[in-house]
Parts: sequence; structure tokens; C-alpha cells
Amino acid sequence: MAEEGVYRPIGKLPTLELIPVADRKSFRVIGEELAEDADHLFLRRGALSLSKQELGEYRIIETSPTILVGETRIWVGGHALDVHGASFEIKPGGLPEAVVRIAQDGNFSLFILLGTDRDGEFVLFRDDASYGDATPQVIRGEAIAPFYEHLEQVFEQRRRPENKRFPPDLSRLSDDKARQALLTAWFENAFAEKFAYNRSNDGFYALVDGYLRLCLSLYAETGDASYLEAARALYARLEAYGWLLPSIHYHAARVFALREDVEPMLEALYRAYQYRAPNLAGMSEEEAFAPFRDHPRLLALRERYQREEARYRYITLEVLEAYEAVAAADDEAFNRYLRQKIMDGYVFYDAPQLAEQEAVSEQADYWRALAEKSIPFFRNYMLLEGLEALGPLDKRVLERFQSYRDYRILSPLVYVKLADELFKSAHHWTPWSEKFFGQGQQGRMQECMALLEVFRQRLEQIDDAGERQRLAAAAEGYEAYSFICSP
Repeated sequence: MAEEGVYRPIGKLPTLELIPVADRKSFRVIGEELAEDADHLFLRRGALSLSKQELGEYRIIETSPTILVGETRIWVGGHALDVHGASFEIKPGGLPEAVVRIAQDGNFSLFILLGTDRDGEFVLFRDDASYGDATPQVIRGEAIAPFYEHLEQVFEQRRRPENKRFPPDLSRLSDDKARQALLTAWFENAFAEKFAYNRSNDGFYALVDGYLRLCLSLYAETGDASYLEAARALYARLEAYGWLLPSIHYHAARVFALREDVEPMLEALYRAYQYRAPNLAGMSEEEAFAPFRDHPRLLALRERYQREEARYRYITLEVLEAYEAVAAADDEAFNRYLRQKIMDGYVFYDAPQLAEQEAVSEQADYWRALAEKSIPFFRNYMLLEGLEALGPLDKRVLERFQSYRDYRILSPLVYVKLADELFKSAHHWTPWSEKFFGQGQQGRMQECMALLEVFRQRLEQIDDAGERQRLAAAAEGYEAYSFICSP
């Protein structure tokens, strides 16, 4: 039984967290960032609670972010600022024209206004383009003019293509050397911040892959080894993330081969193989590898690839280890992106397949370790996470379900989840005036009932009573199950 009280959503996930001091009966949401009950105001969805008695008379200014004005101070984005609230007023039209242009430019992304209180004029400023949760600032008196000058200088730097968070537009450049130079400058300036901003974007990794190929092409054209060094330097920064687009490792191996760095070349090639880069099929014909074709490790890799070509798209232990190595403790959205890349990019083994491989393979430890990582991953996430972007009845989702519907390791909740979508869809497309479903919706309801029956059967096969109860309780959260199966 959940504790009684008021709950707030956490991040973008449908998760709720109790606001301990909130009164359930009088609680109401009064804005995107504000809520209240009889005795409190809650900022940032309950992250900050203020007593109305201590706050005194207050007003709310609907800017973005919201400004809460009390008697003695103001709050912006959950931050208390040293501004006298009772005398606070916004001074419209007081900002210099150059600063207004900066505020309106998407490359800067700032919140700025001119205000007054009993202590005089001040600038209220928050730089939303600074990576992370920016803290508002109050600039007063003689510091205002130098602040405006500094703002213009920073803006001039930030508006340069190599300093923007978004990758630069290369379409206007027809020369490969100019493209490579612009990309090099972009990667080298504030790389950590740009990576943090772009790391959940497939296009970023495609840009890295394209940059490596561009450097290789320019080296072939000019013989200038600085292009190889530029490619090597970028790969060194992103090596741990190359599994998200495995061809990055393959092209890095070409770079190392041309530099005659044999061990890094072999390491990158093995990573390309472990993460299932599609380029490996052309490894034998690649000119960069020609001087090393008789190297024992390269010969062994070629043999392994040919031997495993039939199951080349299947998940590997190395992929799951790479995921664990870069998963971020403080960024669940990024972790969901990583998991979705794995579920989209690889085929999983069922438990009997893993057991069979462990029994017959000379690498029994490898298959045992793969089972230990892949089975929980599959059970916890496959067809349960990441459907929001596609829509649960999307063709790709249904095709994936058909591929995995008989897997022993598939979570029983998957059947309830898809049954629920069929149930909702059938009712959505049937007018209220109709007493019966049409032929198409009748088919969806029949499939819904069949999936719920599979869930019931799967539940009966689970020996652990606690796990059965947990899954049954989770199923109650779906309309189809609660309407059709609940007593």
C-alpha cells in the first residue's frame, strides 16, 4: 500500500515521489513549476517547499522560469535571490539593444531582465546555455556595465560555428579540407560539454564516423599525416562509446594501420568484431590492412568472423560490458538511449540457446558470463522500455514481439502491455453508439484475450510466489488486465 499524500513526477519517467509536507486535500498545481496547498507553496514540482506564513504576501510572475515574489526576497527556478520582494518591479525596455539581440538569439539561450527594488536597479540573469542547471545571478550598481560588455564578448565567441553545441552545418562547404578543418575545430573546443549535450543523438556518432572517413580520404589524397593524427585524437576521446556505432572502431583500425601502429590496429579491429561492425566483411580487401594480412591475430580474427558469420548479429558479452562501463549514474535518459541501441541493434539468445552453447563450446565461461548479463537485461527491458518513441503498435515493435514472443526469458508483463494497447485501440476506434466491435477491432480484442491468457500461463510457470505476486500486482496497472482478468 502506497503512503497517503501528494506525489510528484520525477524527470520524464512516470515515477512518483512523495512530497512529505503536502496536504492531500488542499494540494493543487498552479503552474508548470508551482503548486500549493493550504499552508505551503511548492517550487520545482515539490523540490522546494515554502511556508506561506513565513513567505507573507506573495505574487507570481509568469516568465520562463517562473518568478515567485515574497515580501523579503524572490525565487527564480527554485533559487532564492537577494532581491527585496515587496519593492521588486520589472523595468521594461531598459536593456541595451545589443543585450536584447543576444537574449533573442537561440545560440545563447539566456534569461535576462532589468529590475528594481529598494536597493536600486539590477540585472537578473541566468545562462540556460551553460551546460547543467544554471544558477540565476543578480548584478547591481557599477558591475552592470562591465557585465554587459562581458556578455557581448562571450556571445561573440559562442556564436562561432566551432563553439556551438550543435554540430556545424557542412552543406555550404564544398571543399573536404574546409569541412575537416571546421569539424576539427568543433570537436576540439569544449568537447566534454558538447559530448554531454549530443551523446544521446545518433547523428553525433555518425558525424564521428564520417570525420574518421574524411580524414582517411584526405590522407589518401595528400599524404599529410596530420589528418591521421586528428582522427586518432578524436577516436581516443570516444573509444569507450564507439560500440554505439561499431564502424567507428573499424575506421580507427584503418587509421592505425596507415600509421603502422599494429597493436592499436588489432585492438580496434577486435572491438569492431566484438561489437559487430558490418564493415568487417570487407576486411580482406581493405588496402590499409594489406601489409598485415599474414599477422597471426589478423588471420585468427578473419577465421572467427567467417565461423560466426551466421550469428554475427547476435548480442555479445563485450557489448553488454561496454554498456555497463559508460552507463551514467546521474542520467537515466542517456542510459535508456544506450539500452535502446542494444535492443535495436542486436538479436538476443533465449536461455536454452545459451545453455546449449555453454555445453558444447570450448569457451564455456564466456557463454556463462553472457547468460548472466543478457538474460536479466532482456527480461527487464525488452519490449518494456523504449516503446514510447515508436508507439506500442508500431510495425517494428510488433515484428520484434513476433521474434521474441516464445522466448522463455521474455517478461510476462510484455504480453499484458501489448494486450493493453490492443484493448485501448479497439475501444478507441469503436464509436460509443456501437454495441459490438467491428471485424477489425474484434480481431484486436481476440488477440488481446489470447495475450492475457499467455500471461496467465506464464505466471503459473513461475515457482517463486513473491515474483508471481509482484507481476500480478504490476499487471493490475493495465486497463485490459483490470477489466478482463481482475475478480
